[in-house]
Amino acid sequence: MIRIAFLLLAASAPATAQIAPPVQSLPPLPAPMYVAPSDIDLTRLLPAWPQPGSLASEADVQSMLAVQLRRTKVEEIDAQADSVTTMTDFTKKLLGADATPARYPQLFALMAALRQDMRGINRAANAAQGFRIRPRLFDPRITPSLNMVGHGDASYPSARTSSGQVWADVIAELVPSKAAEAQAEAERIAWRRVVGGVHYPSDLAGSRHVARAVGVFLTGAPKFQAALAKVKAELAAAIP
Repeated sequence: MIRIAFLLLAASAPATAQIAPPVQSLPPLPAPMYVAPSDIDLTRLLPAWPQPGSLASEADVQSMLAVQLRRTKVEEIDAQADSVTTMTDFTKKLLGADATPARYPQLFALMAALRQDMRGINRAANAAQGFRIRPRLFDPRITPSLNMVGHGDASYPSARTSSGQVWADVIAELVPSKAAEAQAEAERIAWRRVVGGVHYPSDLAGSRHVARAVGVFLTGAPKFQAALAKVKAELAAAIP
């Protein structure tokens, strides 16, 4: 009943109202492998999101409505596909269909650990500047095309965008010739979150701060750098 009442309140509230987030019970996460939320001062590094009633917040809403007005069915289908893209899908798209866990066990072990670590980072990032609800709960004029059942109501920053950028940065480090392609893929997936109506443009900007902070930390993390060296050796032995 509490959940239903919250959704009814969100649907009827004006776009400038501040809506309290629902209480979410999140399952515990395993211990991080390479980077933990406590390793990064997200409160300091992550800018505050545009507050209701501000010009920046209104710009966010108007951007969403403009994108919504012109989005095509093809874009909606692409956005839905991207919303379920896994780390394995991302890696195989960049390195080829033969890039599998069986062929590159070190690579996929590294990426899987990062994927898991980013769950904790993203959860902490959602709370670092206060909980921002998704666009559809803030302004009923915004109608998402994505099925977000089970994805939670946190909007800032975009977890998928942060994780995708970290994956892209790792691929670029491992295979420099794929750097531009990896970055383009990360940006495409990020923008599809706006196209799908589930994140504001400013959510994506916040995600880039998160990804950059993670990258800086990993650069100086001996355990990660040792694992990265093993992956480089694995790829060097397999890629002519």
